[in-house]
Amino acid sequence: IRNLKIEHYKGVGTYPKSGKTYVAKYGAVFNKVLGIIENVHINGIDIVSYDRMGCFAATMDIGSELKNSSVSANQESGYGVNLQYVQPTNVESTICLGGLVGYTYYTRITNSYITDLNVTANYMKGSMGVGGIVGYTSNRIIKSVYAEGDIETRASNVGGIVGQYVTTSVSIVCIKDVVAKVNISSYTDVIGGIVGLLNIPMDI
Repeated sequence: IRNLKIEHYKGVGTYPKSGKTYVAKYGAVFNKVLGIIENVHINGIDIVSYDRMGCFAATMDIGSELKNSSVSANQESGYGVNLQYVQPTNVESTICLGGLVGYTYYTRITNSYITDLNVTANYMKGSMGVGGIVGYTSNRIIKSVYAEGDIETRASNVGGIVGQYVTTSVSIVCIKDVVAKVNISSYTDVIGGIVGLLNIPMDI
């Protein structure tokens, strides 16, 4: 997916029925990515969902890459960058929310940024992570990225760039040249300016 501009994207997957609130899973422009997103820019986005969430993708899997891309508000229309996590009625959900991507595994994110981020996530059962760029990542490269905005959540594992970073080898860990200007308001623990929870082998 290359050379694309997306304006005023709205993915609000909630509706009431018989006294219950139903919510669509995996809120994102692209649900699951197995490939490359390059030079794609989102200008204004509003998502209401649960489970894995991100502006670009809910999930990016092995070998995928996000590069030279961005998310920002549309200043002319007043359309912001809003990610709202809503747990459905009678569902015990686990949050995995990132400004760009919710969940990643053996992938790369480079030369990309998000500004004007507004995350609200206050009701969930468990937390894989909430981050300005990525919620949860395993064995990935994150380089030359920038995140700016606000995160309000009751989740744990919250970071300005990555919520939770897990690796099977210390040699794979790569978070380089990143900037986070993210205001985090949380009622739980495991919070970091760059990474909430860094889970790496003991031989580092």
